[in-house]
Amino acid sequence: MQAENPKALQTTYDTADFSLQWRCNLNFMMRKKVLIVFAAAAAIPSIILHLTLLHFVGIFATFLGLTLGELAISAKRRSKGPRICTTTINEHGVHDLTPDGGNMYLWREITKIDSVSGDIYFHTRNSGLFVPLTAFADVQKREEFFRTAVGLWQTYRNPYIPLAGTNASKTPSESGIAVSNKVAREIAKEKQLSDLLAEDEAVWEALEQEHKKQKENQNNS
Repeated sequence: MQAENPKALQTTYDTADFSLQWRCNLNFMMRKKVLIVFAAAAAIPSIILHLTLLHFVGIFATFLGLTLGELAISAKRRSKGPRICTTTINEHGVHDLTPDGGNMYLWREITKIDSVSGDIYFHTRNSGLFVPLTAFADVQKREEFFRTAVGLWQTYRNPYIPLAGTNASKTPSESGIAVSNKVAREIAKEKQLSDLLAEDEAVWEALEQEHKKQKENQNNS
């Protein structure tokens, strides 16, 4: 049964750590779908040029190595100085607010939520979000966040289940034409997402002001 007031949780943390950034990138890179894409990319020239299996493996390893190298450079760059991130989960979905901007995924876009060595991963078909173990004060907070995320995902991943606070008709006669209901749900979803992003902008501005104050204090000290 759907909860009337779904629980929302938020955690703010610093990801300016190379090992953390690398761990995140490596986990997403080692997904089966990603490896299949690299294998397909390596197979095309191998088939066209009638290359051997050894050549195929070499091309595959080259593509993978170049991508991992680029990710390592990116992780090194991001590990310089504070990198404050805020992750929020609520009935809408999961949202990351980082110095690079915001990433929002609705629950119906999430294909899997898993935990690896205490880190939490929100997977989508092509990307995802990562919340490290260090984002939480203790194991209990981390477990609460993980359980809540899984619960919200299981509740709201069906796009035909209305969000809390929306008026959902109980019978076809009350709801009218199914297509109209779908359009109404999409409009309500877009409005809720717009409101959420507006709230995030306010949070980001507050964090930016806090960063400026911290820098001023460091300069004055």
